[in-house]
Amino acid sequence: MDFLHYDATLFFVVIIILLSIYLLLKRYYSNKKPSKNLPPSPPSLPFIGHLHLLRLPRHLSIHSLSKLYGPVVALRLGSRNAIILSSPAAVKEALVKNDPIFSNRPRIKAGDVLGYKNTSIFFSPHGPHWRNLRRLISLQLFATRPLNLLAGIRSNEFLSLIQSMVKTSSSGEIEFKARFFEMTYNTISKMVVGNGVEADVAIQFMDIIREVIDLVSSFNPRDFFPALGWLDLLGVERRMERIFSRLDGFITEIIEEHRRRRRRRSEGVNAGEEDEERNPLDVMLSMQEADPETYTDDVIKGHILIMLAANETTTETIETAMLLLLSHAEVMKKAKMEIDMNVGHDSILDESDLLKLPYLKYIIKETLRLSPPMQGIPPRASSGDCTIQGYHVPKGTMLFVNVWCKF
Repeated sequence: MDFLHYDATLFFVVIIILLSIYLLLKRYYSNKKPSKNLPPSPPSLPFIGHLHLLRLPRHLSIHSLSKLYGPVVALRLGSRNAIILSSPAAVKEALVKNDPIFSNRPRIKAGDVLGYKNTSIFFSPHGPHWRNLRRLISLQLFATRPLNLLAGIRSNEFLSLIQSMVKTSSSGEIEFKARFFEMTYNTISKMVVGNGVEADVAIQFMDIIREVIDLVSSFNPRDFFPALGWLDLLGVERRMERIFSRLDGFITEIIEEHRRRRRRRSEGVNAGEEDEERNPLDVMLSMQEADPETYTDDVIKGHILIMLAANETTTETIETAMLLLLSHAEVMKKAKMEIDMNVGHDSILDESDLLKLPYLKYIIKETLRLSPPMQGIPPRASSGDCTIQGYHVPKGTMLFVNVWCKF
């Protein structure tokens, strides 16, 4: 999440005035307590701690702090503790050795409102419900067989993109972003719900998705100063409530239309429709019929939202990759030579060809490093005390991984 939107200046001023006395008393008593071996930390400001250091883009400010203070850096973000990890050993110790402790996401207001009361896997706390969702995703939605069954959709949309770009190239200009948006949205919507969406409806829905992503990553005072969250000084929560009503309306209509199609298919009205349940929405509706208490409408809506929201980050990543290639002609030339040698001039690139194209995979990974979606891996939160690289990490600490550094 992007912690500093600098329209929060007024909030910080009010906070400092109201709680300066509280801060002095708290620091006075905390200094009397024996300190544990905590990671190095930059100088902090009263009450807000290090929030002012997390500038936009977040992944670059995190990298800058790591260069100054080392592979493990401690931060104080309002009332919350946080650490930044920037070495393979530290990341492995946190996410492998201490994986059960760091399996949670920080509890934020966006999860209550936009995350359907924290029922989606992105916001859900680690526990039985989270494990059910994880099993659903890994075994039913994104396992090899279901993804292979949808390969034709991805291939057809890719071919449509190439054909439209070839036709447009005669005019000398290609609107990359518009073309990429059209391809990714059609691909994801057909894979997830089984049918495309009207162009004007798609644009309206993606406008909603962009605002949802912005709100999830926005600075919300309640997330770091719970005692003052009720003030909603920045109006973030009012925006969440407004956009949620529109978002829920769109997703509800998608699900209800799919239910109507399933009923017609079961009654034999649409004999020409595919009987095999192939897309994720079909799978989730079937599981809801078997276990309605676990797979509620909110759970299904949360998953649909996450999958459709991937269109925004996917489009941005493809656009960034193309811009980087156009800016580095020697890299593009090497990638083209690799494709020509392993795929051929007369063949169309297919997903299975990636196994023969290691240089192209390096380009993709470097693109994700230089411009990570959502400005880096979403933070995690510790459910108990632990030790990372010899440093004490208390319960409730937010964990940031510095994805921009070269490990």
